[in-house]
This record gives sequence, structure tokens and C-alpha cells, in this order.
Amino acid sequence: MHPLLGIAAVLVTLAVLMALLKVIEHWLQPPAELVRKLLHVGMGSVVLTFPWLFDRTWPVVLLAAIATAALAVVRLAPALRDGVGTVLNRVQRPSLGEIYFAIAVGVLFWLSAGNPLLFCLPMLIMTLADATAALIAGGSEITTHFASAPFYYQSLAGNKNVRKVLSSYDILGGKATFNVVYTTQKFNEQNPKTYQAFYDALAEAAEIIRTDKKKAAEIFIRVQKSKLSPELVQQIIEDPENDFTISPHRTYVYAEELHKLGILKNKAASWKDYFFSAAYANPGS
Repeated sequence: MHPLLGIAAVLVTLAVLMALLKVIEHWLQPPAELVRKLLHVGMGSVVLTFPWLFDRTWPVVLLAAIATAALAVVRLAPALRDGVGTVLNRVQRPSLGEIYFAIAVGVLFWLSAGNPLLFCLPMLIMTLADATAALIAGGSEITTHFASAPFYYQSLAGNKNVRKVLSSYDILGGKATFNVVYTTQKFNEQNPKTYQAFYDALAEAAEIIRTDKKKAAEIFIRVQKSKLSPELVQQIIEDPENDFTISPHRTYVYAEELHKLGILKNKAASWKDYFFSAAYANPGS
């Protein structure tokens, strides 16, 4: 697709989505936060197609600039703000989130050079950060949120009215693996030394976290250039609920459910069916 056609398609989609939500807002009168989030979900879904829609950076940067200017006009012009702009601005929150989002999309696409993985993952993470900000600020219609670390720690620390209701451990029946590192069978077979070196480094990192949590927190902040406080990072690491290990826990629960839903065609006999043999030396499930 020609870049200008791609830009036009995205801008038309934004305009149509805002107009459609305005109609829904008028006739059905849903909560303001719901309308706002529907716009976020709709445009967020469109943004995730950018690595495939655009093969150069300049169209996305131009698109971000146009969107930023248009959203600023909608916010500042009374006729637009009180018209179609209510799908964004009816929520009484002192935030320029939609404008910052458009800018972030352009900057992120430029930094990622259009790489789908490097672009899409940070975009998805922003959804967690947005909900966390709403809970901390309070006063919005967002009252519940399933979140991962560090977001739920920040929610609890940032607003004394926020409470933990349940966790994934409650649902899964105990401690369960949250993150795994994966690769293909082909890479594993063609690069056994590289695979083993990485696996050994992962095991060493887990041991550092287990034996020297303060050092682990300092390393995380330094390497990630994180703005999180050292105290918060150390709190997360020291939380008994968090186990930084190379042993998989309760992953088979996911495998069973994914098979029941038809997402996995073949039913796994055990967790070892989808982990490489290096992991077999440790207890897993």
C-alpha cells in the first residue's frame, strides 16, 4: 500500500470510530469511561497493524504529528470538544493521554525501526500502565484491574483505597509461572551451545536473585534504566509470592485449557512435551 493511502486509511478510521462512538454515546448513554476505552481499544488495534501497514518510518511520524494536532484541536476548540470530543473528554481527568499516546506511537515506531516485536510489545504494555494510572488517580469509572508486576504494586502503593481482591494463584490453585523464554526446535537443534549458554545464564541470574535480592534490584534498575524506586523493586523481588526460577510451575493448567478451547490441536501428556530437555533436571509442572 502507498504510504499516503495508509495514512488516509488510519485517519478515516479514527474519524469514523469517533463519530460512531458519539452516536452510541447519544443513543445508549453508556458510562463515559467505557466510551473512552472503546476508542482506545479500537485505535490501539489499528496501531498494532503499523509494522505491516508501513515499511518506512516517515509515514508513521507524519501520521503521529497529524493525529497529535487534530486531537489538540478537538480538546481546545469548544465546538469540537463539546461535540465529537466528548468521547474522549467527558471523563473528568486532568490528562493529555490521547495526545501523549499519538506522540509515543511515532517515537516508538522510529526507535523500533518498524520491527513488529519491538513495536507491538511496548504498545501492549501501555494498556497496563493506563489502567494503573486510572486506579492511582481515582475518581474514574475504572474500579478493577487485572495487572502484573510492577503495575499492581504501584496501584497498591499509589492509592490507599486500592485493595487486592484475588490473584492468578487463587485461580490456578497455587504458584504458577508467569513468564517463559521460548525458541524454535530448529534453533535449539542448530545452536545447542548458544542455547545451553543462555540457559546457564538464566540459571545464574535466578541464583543471584535468590541469594542477593538487593544486588538484583540494583542490577535491574541499572540495566533497564528504570525510574522505579529501588525500594519498590526490592519489595517486588522479596515478595514471597514471587519465585524467580527456571523451573516451570503449573504451566500444564494452561496447556489443558488451551487444548479444551481448541487453540492447541494436540493434547500434551505432560509439561515436558513443550519444554526442551535442559529443563527436565528441575522439578516442573
